[in-house]
This record gives sequence, C-alpha cells and structure tokens, in this order.
Amino acid sequence: MGIGQVMPDTARALAARVGLPYRPDLMAGAHPEAKAYQDKITNAALQEAWNAGGQGRDPRTSAMYYHGGSNRKIWGPKTQRYADEVLGRIGRS
Repeated sequence: MGIGQVMPDTARALAARVGLPYRPDLMAGAHPEAKAYQDKITNAALQEAWNAGGQGRDPRTSAMYYHGGSNRKIWGPKTQRYADEVLGRIGRS
C-alpha cells in the first residue's frame, strides 16, 4: 500500500511503532494528507531496513529486510532476487 508499497499488516505494525493510528484510508489515498502519512510509514520501514543492514554496511540485507520483513527464516528466492535487483539498480551488484 502507498508510496512505499508496504503490506497492510506491516503498515499497521509500523504505525504502532512510530505512535500513529493505523489509517488504511490514508495508505490508499493520493491527497497531500495521505502522502504525508505514507511518507511516515515508508520512512519507518526504510529506517528499520537500514538498521537491519548495519546502517549502510550491508545494503543487500537492508533490501531483503524491506522486501521480506524481519523473519529471516522466510527470506526465499524472491526476497534474494529483489535485493539483487535493487543493488543492480544502484550499481552495487
């Protein structure tokens, strides 16, 4: 959902962690209030992924965390492929 393409359950959990009410209407909206809300949720997701990858030391892990979530046991080929594609786009493959 939203600009960061965050899954609904993830958006709900992120909203709680950053002290926001979960607002699926704003996650689906395109108006300025919705964009601001989506930015907060996306930024929280990116920050968690950044932290998971050692604050930039391991961008592949950050990308896999963003795509696959915190449970590394379920990171499969799709999550690995996503990370490889992201790294390829930024010239770090």
